[in-house]
Amino acid sequence: MGMIKITIRIAVIIGGMLIPAMSYAQSISLKEDLALTEKQINRLNTGKPIVSVKKNYGPDGKTAKVTGLILIDATPDQIWTVLIDCPRATEFVPGLKSCEVLDRATDGTWEIRRHVNDSRFLPKMVSEFRNEFEYPRKIRFNRTGGDLSVNQGEWRLTPIENSTKTLVSYNCTLAADTMIPDSMVRKSIKNKTPKVLRALEKEVMADMELVQLTNEHAP
Repeated sequence: MGMIKITIRIAVIIGGMLIPAMSYAQSISLKEDLALTEKQINRLNTGKPIVSVKKNYGPDGKTAKVTGLILIDATPDQIWTVLIDCPRATEFVPGLKSCEVLDRATDGTWEIRRHVNDSRFLPKMVSEFRNEFEYPRKIRFNRTGGDLSVNQGEWRLTPIENSTKTLVSYNCTLAADTMIPDSMVRKSIKNKTPKVLRALEKEVMADMELVQLTNEHAP
């Protein structure tokens, strides 16, 4: 990584950290508030994501309902900085070849993005969607165009009580007109989603290490 790229990245990280923090909602308990089992809680506490991909029927026909959870030892602000960085999305979303912001609000409350995916097992796909931001806790997204007939859901960042960790939850309903069997599509999504969550965690940890290193070498 060149010096220019490092400098820009530090500016983005620190800039995100200096945004005035909004008042957070009350932190949650994995057991009481989410009713997770001990097995699920232990899985999350050992750094492993929980992912579910199910067939779903709704007003738009047959879709896939995707849910994912992971615990990251960072604040919502630190995770948010990575999650909203469009060019950087290609680093933690497998198969994503490009991310482009087509339009955005001047106050930063929403934007429209275009993703181009080119997975080895699925056909090349273009997805356009609108993100609505509730800093630093929630990103809602909804399809505006592209090859997916359904693409809506949200990212949510929730602090865990008595902990330095944040629960990252991903929920999405999607569908695409394709000749590939639905079961194969769901299998691909189920394999891909944990990789996205782990890669997101890796990027957040890299940012935190970079900030710490910068602070240690500051005059």
